[in-house]
Amino acid sequence: MSMKKVLLGLIAITLLTLGSCDKKDWNEDQNSQSKTNTTLGQRLPDGSTQLENPYSVTNMLRAYADLLTEGDIDRAKEMSGITTTHYYVKFMPQNEDMMDLLKQDSTIVMYTFPLDVAFPEGYDLDSYRDEGVAEDQPGYRYASIPVNKPMPEVEHQILDELFIPDEEKIADIKEGNPPTPVVLHGITPEELVERSLVLTGNDHEEENIGVAARSSWRPAGRITMYDDKLGTIGVEGLKVCARRWFTTHTGFVDANGYYSCDGTFKRPANYSYDYERYDFQIRKGWLFSTAKLDGPKKTGNWDVHHVATSIHSYYSTIFRAAHHYYYKNILGLRRPPQNGFWKTQLKIKAVNETNSDYDGNASPARRFLGLGSHIHIFNPQNPRYRTYATTIHELGHASHWSMSSGSNFKNSDKIVVETWARGVEWSLTRMVYTDYESSYNRLRYTGMVQDAIDGFKTRSCTWYFTDANPWNVLPKSYQDKVSGYTIRQIEDALQNQKTWDAWKNSIITKFNNPTESNLEATFSFWNMQ
Repeated sequence: MSMKKVLLGLIAITLLTLGSCDKKDWNEDQNSQSKTNTTLGQRLPDGSTQLENPYSVTNMLRAYADLLTEGDIDRAKEMSGITTTHYYVKFMPQNEDMMDLLKQDSTIVMYTFPLDVAFPEGYDLDSYRDEGVAEDQPGYRYASIPVNKPMPEVEHQILDELFIPDEEKIADIKEGNPPTPVVLHGITPEELVERSLVLTGNDHEEENIGVAARSSWRPAGRITMYDDKLGTIGVEGLKVCARRWFTTHTGFVDANGYYSCDGTFKRPANYSYDYERYDFQIRKGWLFSTAKLDGPKKTGNWDVHHVATSIHSYYSTIFRAAHHYYYKNILGLRRPPQNGFWKTQLKIKAVNETNSDYDGNASPARRFLGLGSHIHIFNPQNPRYRTYATTIHELGHASHWSMSSGSNFKNSDKIVVETWARGVEWSLTRMVYTDYESSYNRLRYTGMVQDAIDGFKTRSCTWYFTDANPWNVLPKSYQDKVSGYTIRQIEDALQNQKTWDAWKNSIITKFNNPTESNLEATFSFWNMQ
């Protein structure tokens, strides 16, 4: 075991010893009438039902025998061709390091709840928590893993061996790699699945539709939100999942909001999506609560539109900004901290609270072990363009921290740190909201980056910053005669520079610009009351 894993384990134990959240979970209610899940060995929420697994090898053999061998299981084993195709697995990560290891393979779709349980209508699946898992640890994850896929090196338990003969993937066929067909003797996959559903008591869906009458359908739809400046827009980058039992098909939302999943079903499927990609995660609460939306179980398209006042409009805006900074055109800038072996996925907490002091903040210290959220965003009541700009601003801090040594970032002048984030905010937000203008003050949140990039002008600024009052009124102006630097050049000059003058000198030293002699006036204006 590596020293890193040992250290993480010791720290995780220490955190557990120090205490956990006081929030009461459903399984603490001693008067609850919850059932015991015999497969998982724990109680389930009230109204939940432990389902008999129709896709287990055992039940598939039973269905085959019922259809073709007069109930003789041994004969069914000999002639059916039924064998294990997938494992139903419960992963038990003990810390965020193990959680990140699980996420290394993006083709594995994991769920925070067991896949063979029917939860009551309206139950918040995100609230499900396995017994014995502390609030400050990741919950268990459930997944279906093909037998030929390497198993992630995370503690796990194989709950069942599965035979899935009807997993229809479109992407494999398009790429010229059709999946190896499941060979059954004397029966179609549809007939076998139908009989297993009946024998296990899971045939309540579309009871009047025969096997032959069912046609394949492809999960698809549109995910949009209302933006107060842009109108109805797509929530680009979301990964939509459509799951039926142990098979999940996925699709990504495009710029116009449309998505189409990579497989088909013949029966209803559960739609859902998380506000998460490999490099970042939007959280809605403390620690491990991912912002997500669980949709209906249905056939046909799932269309979602988030109105301006919806909390999901807030989540969607933060997601859009993060997706932009991580995966789209950012004018040559460095990306924020990316996920990897020695790094953790960046967490952004979407705080559903009003904060009169600021719209967001970033703290690398909260990133420790991936437990806390590096970035916090506040004020869901703000216009969406402002939430977008705030998210870009805080990601600019995260990127600055990532490209510099920790001590350099920590010990940098506040005017340097905030001026850079304001500059990134202005540059990237205007790629989406073309009329966006940042608000500036002298001595802290300055407009130096914009002045170095755009054309000549008379620059006016009404305020200057002090710790006691960020917006002291004292109007001043100067003639901005600097132009033509790129945002990437200014970033390159910033790397490992801690002071205002050092940043200025680095720009002059590294790059030739016909207006560089006027840079002194720009830096001086923004560094005065």
